[in-house]
Amino acid sequence: MVPDAFGAHDFAKRIIGTGNESCAVTWSFLRPCSVRETIDGVEIIRLRGANIKIPPAIREYPFLFGMTEAIRELRPDLIQAHSHLFLPSLQAIRIARAERIPIVVTIRGLIAERGPIVDAAQWAYIITVCKAFLPKADLVVCLTDYERNILASLGFNCEIEVIPNGVDTEVFKPGQSKDPYLITWVGRMVPEKGLEFLLRAMVLLQTEVPESRLVMIGDGPLMPQLREMADKLELGHACVFLGQMGVGDVSKILGSSSAFVLPSLSEGLPKALLEAMSCGNALIASDMPQLSGVVESGKDGTLVKMRDSAALADALGQLLQDQKLLRRFGLNARQKAVDVYSATRIVRRYLDAYSTLTVH
Repeated sequence: MVPDAFGAHDFAKRIIGTGNESCAVTWSFLRPCSVRETIDGVEIIRLRGANIKIPPAIREYPFLFGMTEAIRELRPDLIQAHSHLFLPSLQAIRIARAERIPIVVTIRGLIAERGPIVDAAQWAYIITVCKAFLPKADLVVCLTDYERNILASLGFNCEIEVIPNGVDTEVFKPGQSKDPYLITWVGRMVPEKGLEFLLRAMVLLQTEVPESRLVMIGDGPLMPQLREMADKLELGHACVFLGQMGVGDVSKILGSSSAFVLPSLSEGLPKALLEAMSCGNALIASDMPQLSGVVESGKDGTLVKMRDSAALADALGQLLQDQKLLRRFGLNARQKAVDVYSATRIVRRYLDAYSTLTVH
């Protein structure tokens, strides 16, 4: 049982594809009443909730009503709660213990960087509330060794396993032809993505590689400011905002681009990075510890200093001006996606982990 977030719907479909049953419990958001529906074979229960807002950093932080009753009705063999940062996950832990149901909690990035005050509040939450609740879970899954090591250093006394995100390597695959100067970014336009540094990097890159173009896919609260910034920087056709797109369209664009850029300030293991990898893109990403080993400088991409537009532009320029290296990085990235991060492989790892669980 998984909430409808963080790619959980796709995960639920894959669990069903293995012969198991899966149901998603999530928030009804703007709907005034609870709703039950089936989408792509996945039953989804959307519960009413009270939303806690702390603008502008926190817009959606719901407490769900009726979760205990929903879980009792479903009588699942296991609960999986996605992300430690949301109240429904804490609710699920409490209910799982009371109903004696095994529960797995996935950590998809320890915090979402939103500025010093909100970041400090998140860390305070982790070392108090999470430290009290997570040990009550039967298993905590981290996406990277970095996150697991941080929890261990903070004294978390819980069972932790590292299972990365996965990618559908049949849907996300290289196109028949690659645009040697097309750079892509995919994601949600929020502060922790570091997109202002990417736009400034594109200004510098234009002087070195005028053929270069950046396509940005996704939406979010920073979209208006980023569009305005791109206009002020006079990027013109060198930067195109495509907004939110379906999986098929995203895979086509990633399949035709040659480089993928990730200037983030904070991440877990972003699915967009794995999708770009699977589509045979060379990878240029911030040198976050959690990406060490995911992006290997000199093999499938380049890690650059965070918040450094000049370093980002230099890394992009070196790749776009060395087409042989660009193609080699892309081929290596595709092979790694198939060998390490294929969705089939990752789902099997989860099922193996589930099979070992016993109730606390």
